[in-house]
Amino acid sequence: MDLKVRKAEYAGLYYPSDPAELDRTLDLALAEAATLGPDYSELNIPAMIVPCGGYIYTAKTASAAFQKVINRKYERVIVIGVTHFISVSGLAMTEMDAYETPYGNIELDKEFIDELKNDFDFSVNEMAFAKEYSIELQLPFLKKYLGDFKLVPILVGNKMNYQEVAENIAGEIDEKTLIVISTNFSHFLSDEKARSFDQNSINLLLEGNTKKILAEVQASAIGGLALLNEIALVKHWQPAFLNYQNSSEAGDDKDSVVGFASFVYFSQ
Repeated sequence: MDLKVRKAEYAGLYYPSDPAELDRTLDLALAEAATLGPDYSELNIPAMIVPCGGYIYTAKTASAAFQKVINRKYERVIVIGVTHFISVSGLAMTEMDAYETPYGNIELDKEFIDELKNDFDFSVNEMAFAKEYSIELQLPFLKKYLGDFKLVPILVGNKMNYQEVAENIAGEIDEKTLIVISTNFSHFLSDEKARSFDQNSINLLLEGNTKKILAEVQASAIGGLALLNEIALVKHWQPAFLNYQNSSEAGDDKDSVVGFASFVYFSQ
């Protein structure tokens, strides 16, 4: 039976499609990020928050998180994104078998996905996944730095009980699972206002109050951030802020910027 593979729609647009050029891009970003933040090598890292934009804008900030998990052995990575083009309610899944990347395909963890479907009211929405870049843009980093693992892509919409879902999902997560929240922060503010708003969002994520996160944080994947915060509360994970930039630092207009931040979560 032929595998249903989701094509890399944004290779050659948001990031290089040639593996050698992609290597150069990620290696440079990794070198820039190598000295950012303390060393968490002795701690378990079960989750992270990373930006989802073109690599010219986001690779350094994303690499500040991904370099913390290089060569760690995760069997499963849950990438939680947001729908940019089609609205969904609750949690959306795909029935594809794999995702394409310039480094090779990443197989979906169909067994784990079936377990989730049995426990939660997931909707299968291929239209929502078809052109969605919030999942795709994390995959080259993950494939390069983690090697072999199975993927669980989820799109989080609105109208859901984050605490209830988190309590159920938390029971399915073990030390061999990594959760990646793919999100950008403030959109289209001036550089000065963006930094102020985004600093507030960073502080709220470190504080860990879901109601405040939902009410005050400016981010595209606000539902994913709320869900991660609730999972972290159940699992007693602690967040650590790593890096912040906005699009003006890549030479864009300072009057209308997008904010990017990265975090890791750790458990004792």
